[in-house]
Amino acid sequence: MSTSRSGGLRMPRRPAGEGRRRASALLGGVAVVAVALAGMVTLRWDERGAGGLQGAYDGAPPPVTRAADGSFVMAWGDEKAPLLEIFTDYQCPDCKDAHDEVGPLLRRLASQGRVRVVYRPIQVYRGTDGGPSASNSRRAGNAALCAPAAGWLAYHEALFEHQPDEDTAGFEPDELIAIGERAGISGPSFPACVTGGGQNARLDELTRYAFSVRGVREPPAAYLDGRRLDDSVQRDAARLERAIHTARRP
Repeated sequence: MSTSRSGGLRMPRRPAGEGRRRASALLGGVAVVAVALAGMVTLRWDERGAGGLQGAYDGAPPPVTRAADGSFVMAWGDEKAPLLEIFTDYQCPDCKDAHDEVGPLLRRLASQGRVRVVYRPIQVYRGTDGGPSASNSRRAGNAALCAPAAGWLAYHEALFEHQPDEDTAGFEPDELIAIGERAGISGPSFPACVTGGGQNARLDELTRYAFSVRGVREPPAAYLDGRRLDDSVQRDAARLERAIHTARRP
């Protein structure tokens, strides 16, 4: 991964002797998360019932920062930790499947300083041939980039949890704003950004970077220290953890 594309990826540092607070993940829709260095709070899932996260990680969520290109970096500040770059589309069913399988693992490893994860939202469904999915993809990608870093992790989870079926209308602005409110995102800037497409240009830039620079063929796509991971690895928690462990520098 090119560090120039990610703004240098300046990582948060773990305060010495800081105890970890217990976080919980309950299946369903998302309510609140605050990711901060000095105190982690709880991720709660209380709206959607069964069918939420599989094998949910029951631990402190890692801090999230925003890179210069708008991507979100989930990591503690271990510069020896491997760098995992993930391209995803919130309308993509395969992306949701991969997220449900490996998302809890990545939160755990990032919270332990064992991996640095960079999430890059992109728009895969495009043009008039994309039907409703193209509009859904664009609105959700824009909204994810509109989210502040402190509320992004909860919002990221909720977008996948509320993913519309392909070729059906969904992710309307009012819904995206309401999901954000339940994720603890407040203030007028987020709704204005969602309804006004405030991050569409950045979404287009990330999409061009994915396909033209990184050579993404279709999402989900993951690169570990710049090397493209096979689909069977990036979608399997056990195999992905082994790959991350092997990649760690001494």
